[in-house]
Amino acid sequence: MTEPFLAVRGLAKTYGSVTAVEQVTLDIAQGEFVTFLGPSGSGKSTTLYVIAGFQDPSAGDVLLNGKSMLHVPPNERNIGMVFQRYTLFPHLSVADNVAFPLRVRRRSRADIDAKVKAMLKLVRLDAYADRMPAQLSGGQQQRVALARALAYDPPILLMDEPLAALDKKLREEIQYEIKRVHLETGVTILYVTHDQEEALRLSDRIALFNHGRIEQLGSGRDLYEEPANRFVASFIGHSNFISAMFVRGSGKDHTVRLPDGTLLPAFSSEVRSDDDAVAVMIRPDAFALSHADSSSEMASIAVTVKNATYLGDVVQLTTSTPWGEDLDVRLRPETTMLPQLGDALRLRVNCNNLRIFSQR
Repeated sequence: MTEPFLAVRGLAKTYGSVTAVEQVTLDIAQGEFVTFLGPSGSGKSTTLYVIAGFQDPSAGDVLLNGKSMLHVPPNERNIGMVFQRYTLFPHLSVADNVAFPLRVRRRSRADIDAKVKAMLKLVRLDAYADRMPAQLSGGQQQRVALARALAYDPPILLMDEPLAALDKKLREEIQYEIKRVHLETGVTILYVTHDQEEALRLSDRIALFNHGRIEQLGSGRDLYEEPANRFVASFIGHSNFISAMFVRGSGKDHTVRLPDGTLLPAFSSEVRSDDDAVAVMIRPDAFALSHADSSSEMASIAVTVKNATYLGDVVQLTTSTPWGEDLDVRLRPETTMLPQLGDALRLRVNCNNLRIFSQR
């Protein structure tokens, strides 16, 4: 069996009685872009710092090409690092900042000049070589930090919340640049963020952390369409969880009965008994307006509008069911008028991605 490029095996990190990381195991292929996603305190940054060598694990191992890196000092691991803070040297020009790691490695002047030129062209800052960091915008400074981290051709680039300090528009611009640089260089990237949209845009795969463990590892589509548990379903995308009773079907295809008696087909990976109390997950974009007059229309729900907001590409509704649960709904704008407070609607439900979970 071929050894993975980077392997994390049973990684754990404790601080006294507090467990920050618990039994994290994953394989990462060369050239892959893997994002560690999760809420604050979930263990994603701690895992990254152990891989970088900034922290020692309490248990487990980190292997690069089959060789343990635990006893290799951080400065000898040849791993690039980009932090939230740009950490540029304020007294050095852009070119000198990028050249710094090459000078530390005693590269020749000709090699340094050529590499600096190539790196600044890669991040589209070749016209800014002589500027000082204070003369750059935040986004430009972060691109200099990226160029510096890539200058010595590290096999792995670690990025810890690198865009958290930027505004939304600038974050999106730099996300595009990071993705482009990844495609052009083929460097293996491990990226930490708490922003799910950022993770979905950038990643080949996402490791979703919670309480020090990886809840699910897969593509963004895997996590969105086939969440392994309720935490994944609630963290990735927006979700409604409606109280229901389980009705056994065949295989993993079953039915749920809503409090008003409505039956909806849904998927469950767990074995359950008839009339078990469950929660059925329905995404806000799984709804469409029903124009049928009959309240018995299959796979539809009656709701009352509590709030309606026009957002250009969608109409966002907060609605209430007859049994008192709120539903968030996103509809495509139609030629009809925007629903108003108090309007009674029936919503057709696209049942393709409905999932059944425990109540809590």
